Amino acid sequence: MSRRVFEDYVEAHKTGKSLGTYSIKTVLADNYNEYYIYIKPSRGIYKNQVHIMHMKLNYSDHKYPFQSPLVKFVTEIFHVNISTSGTICLDIFNDQTKWVPKYNFSAIIKSILLLFDEQCTESPFNCDASELYKKCLHNYNNEISELTKYKKIITTEEEEFLLNKNFQRFIEENNKIYKRNNLESYKSYFPELNNSRKQYEEEIEHIKDIECIIDGLKNHVNKKQTEFIQQKDDDAELLLAASKNSTKIIGAVPQYVDEKGMCEKQIRDRQIPLLPNYSHKKNKWNRFNAIKFNI
Repeated sequence: MSRRVFEDYVEAHKTGKSLGTYSIKTVLADNYNEYYIYIKPSRGIYKNQVHIMHMKLNYSDHKYPFQSPLVKFVTEIFHVNISTSGTICLDIFNDQTKWVPKYNFSAIIKSILLLFDEQCTESPFNCDASELYKKCLHNYNNEISELTKYKKIITTEEEEFLLNKNFQRFIEENNKIYKRNNLESYKSYFPELNNSRKQYEEEIEHIKDIECIIDGLKNHVNKKQTEFIQQKDDDAELLLAASKNSTKIIGAVPQYVDEKGMCEKQIRDRQIPLLPNYSHKKNKWNRFNAIKFNI
């Protein structure tokens, strides 16, 4: 075992423990050429699912760190960039010109974890997963765009709910495959496997509870929008009536607008009645009295 390999192993072990998203152990205590890697995505459609990978540093003519190691999934997963045999579609593995000797264990594992956040449909290793992922992603983007019309800021819980809602078919397909995995043989390497399944099931129940919150929000926004449009139409009618010095029936009660009209705020608030202006009749009466009594 080289010093470089030992340093990479120690560094990856510490980093994974601090992040809580992965862990690495040697397959055999005295063999630093093969490793099991435990990964547990903290977000997305694979959140709280546990998968195991196998990494072999030196094989055939590949010598780490001058060439990339061989990394494969030993647990089954429904993923666009992971084949049914566990092969991973990642440029640093498939194209040795993209591999740089400075890459260590942590860099390799983090690159794989990025595939769980955003799957690449341009170079799929699982065509069935790719087709379904495209459809789900299209629906998800549409709902996000629709929600941003009502809300400027989308919370993490709302985003997770929409993600799980629109990727439901994809998640169901993955769950069918995920349930076939037997992690018992890896518990001796990773004690954290004892609680992972329970946490995953609790997370699914939590996401379902958010559905009522989202639906309530949409209904509230639609109601307010309808009330605003109705109020705007009523105000427009009142202002038109004031400009024409006409009589309007509002709420089955006759209201009158004087020839000068009312201020917009009074009409909008409906706080005072609109009364007729009899000033022209008063002027005529005054002129009649002036003629009659020779004033």
